[in-house]
Amino acid sequence: MASLPLFSLETWILLITFICLFVAYGSWTHGVHEKMGIPGPKPRMYLGSINRFNKVYYIDDKECAQMYGRVWGTYELRRPMLAVMEPDMLRSILVKECFNYFTNRRDLRLNGDLYDIVSIAEDDQWRRIRNIFTPNFTSGRIKEMFGIMKHHSRKLIDKLRPKVDNNEVVEVKSFFGPYGMDVMASCSMGVDMDSINNPSHPLLAHASNLFNISIPLFLLQGCFPFIIPLLKLLGVSLIQKSSSAFFRTVVEKVRAERNESSPQRDILQHLVNSKTVDDSREEKQKEGLNEHEIISQISILLMAGYETTASALMFLAYNMARNPEIMKRLQKEIDSTFPNKVGDKFLPHFND
Repeated sequence: MASLPLFSLETWILLITFICLFVAYGSWTHGVHEKMGIPGPKPRMYLGSINRFNKVYYIDDKECAQMYGRVWGTYELRRPMLAVMEPDMLRSILVKECFNYFTNRRDLRLNGDLYDIVSIAEDDQWRRIRNIFTPNFTSGRIKEMFGIMKHHSRKLIDKLRPKVDNNEVVEVKSFFGPYGMDVMASCSMGVDMDSINNPSHPLLAHASNLFNISIPLFLLQGCFPFIIPLLKLLGVSLIQKSSSAFFRTVVEKVRAERNESSPQRDILQHLVNSKTVDDSREEKQKEGLNEHEIISQISILLMAGYETTASALMFLAYNMARNPEIMKRLQKEIDSTFPNKVGDKFLPHFND
């Protein structure tokens, strides 16, 4: 013992106890799937089993599916998660039993001002928001938005045409990102941001920065969830607060010009028409949205729509460029479905 630090017996007991508790807490939840007989990769203390076989998450999922079947258990840090790739089970979860048993989605809890967006709200609040939000995405409403999409598509083509004519190499996200933002802003608020012609628009900068989540903070809240209430009390958020506040300010400015009798037919106006009195001291609302919920839903449409739309269009363009025969087939299907609506002028751009 002479080589060990000269601590008192009490200090040694506390130190050993702390180490034992630290190790036990790091794997406390890691036996959930095993007890239920659900196969899956063996988790590591605190780190869980996500990306155990490959750093690329979808390749890791594919390898797990090959090893354990279409349903397996995994752990994101200390949190047990069930991975499902069985179509019938997914249909039950996402469609058939959605309203009865699977109303709640993942909530990291450090959401800042976006605590009441439709993808985070739970139980009755989620049902209420979803029931009001869903009519905006019926086939009839989508057809109304199609003219707006065509308008911005023409602006996108006009922006890309000089690059194609000069045989320039382009970063497609720098075009698809602003295009998606303009479509979202027009469909949700009836406002043409014209960010496709203004690449330095602050909306694009904040949209790109919004989900730059702090990895240390993510690990901290995931490994030690008991400190989340303290972090919320301190105003800590996984979402960039400056970017979130910017989007809310934009939406609030547009909202201030609206009332229930506005002739606009965008998503914002539909939510305004459903507005109800916001009074937390009264019993929970059963119909309509309060002011904060309205601003939150439109804000998240702009925020989340930017990255997801740009990524989906990038993936589509990449696959079309790599598979020209599929692109030509798609072109024929579009021409047959929308005769006299879409010309063949778009095809050479992909070929170039």
